[in-house]
Amino acid sequence: MNPLPETPKQAARRLAGPMLDKGFKPEGLYEYANGSQSFYRIRLKHPDTGEKWIRPMWLNGRGWELGEPEFENGKPLYRLRELAEKPRAPAWYVEGENKVNALARLGVLATTAGSASSDERADFTPLASRAVTIWPDNDKPGIEHGERVAAKLRALGCRVELIDARALSLFEGGDSVNWFKANPNAKAADLSRLPRLRETVSAPASCADDVTDVTVSLIRGSDLKPEPIAWLWRDFLACGKLHIIAGAPGAGKTTIAMAFAATVTAGGCWPDETRAEPGSVLIWSGEDGLNDTLLPRLLVMGAGPNRIYFVGDVMADGKPRPFDPARDMQALEDQAARISDVRLLIVDPIVNAVAGDSHKNTETRRALQPIVDLASRLRAAALGVSHFSKNTAGRDPVE
Repeated sequence: MNPLPETPKQAARRLAGPMLDKGFKPEGLYEYANGSQSFYRIRLKHPDTGEKWIRPMWLNGRGWELGEPEFENGKPLYRLRELAEKPRAPAWYVEGENKVNALARLGVLATTAGSASSDERADFTPLASRAVTIWPDNDKPGIEHGERVAAKLRALGCRVELIDARALSLFEGGDSVNWFKANPNAKAADLSRLPRLRETVSAPASCADDVTDVTVSLIRGSDLKPEPIAWLWRDFLACGKLHIIAGAPGAGKTTIAMAFAATVTAGGCWPDETRAEPGSVLIWSGEDGLNDTLLPRLLVMGAGPNRIYFVGDVMADGKPRPFDPARDMQALEDQAARISDVRLLIVDPIVNAVAGDSHKNTETRRALQPIVDLASRLRAAALGVSHFSKNTAGRDPVE
């Protein structure tokens, strides 16, 4: 009779036996898997000295041993399955599995590559194009690790924020788990108030007077991977794309846009009777009142008001001012990244997003690009409302 194979827990206890004999206590056994290969990380800690012992183990075909398999495309991230199930959702990145699990208990999507030195061989592509918040440990290795991961994620098209670990009043080496211990009643919403580091963005080459060495990148077609279009409403509203609904005054453009918003928030049916994937909607309107015009329309149309987010004023240097889509898109993106299921972004009128001459194609395209970028990173459809104006003779624009 063949003996039963070791379970991962049994193998971890056997492999960690010498350290357990020295008084170390088990803190966790964490699985990393990409669908075809996997390994575990054993985590022990000595209760008296605080010393940690963390080692990987894997099943090599004969039995469990310390170490990990070779991954062709890099090591998988922790809790990769949850990331795959929510490919559009914002995520948090921390240093260590116990910190990921602490965030997960609040319902927050989070992941890690492991330790402060694990990022070099990790596969970060499952985070591509997401909004990612990095919460580094409060020490030099942790902060440097966070900066390296941030650089890798930005190269994958991510919108990245870094928590200012030095501003959290934690001891040297303190981390998110220590912060949760100091704030036992913290909820997921409290994370949005954690201090962020201000990201420094260099001016584009076209705006810098002293830049003379400019190169254009060429991308070989064979280096690209064909991707299908993701549709919010098939054949009409594509995720990550900008759409324009235009017409003469009084034609019902805003009403149609609000009907789209109601359909999305309620998970209702489109005009072709296909079902919409439910989600949240961001709305900026420079013409209609929220309380007396837009909200009543949405409610009559059956919208879910808890999924409608109107863009309000901007706080600049402690003072409120009206939102300006021509210069405040980055601030809007910072807030939108905290909503996990944005499906539609409505800008009414879209011309207000153009800071320059809206009659010049080049200036218009350049001004609208931040909206396209925001929609792309949120994996949401963007809808701009455009109003035809009468010509100089006072005639209707369709004449």
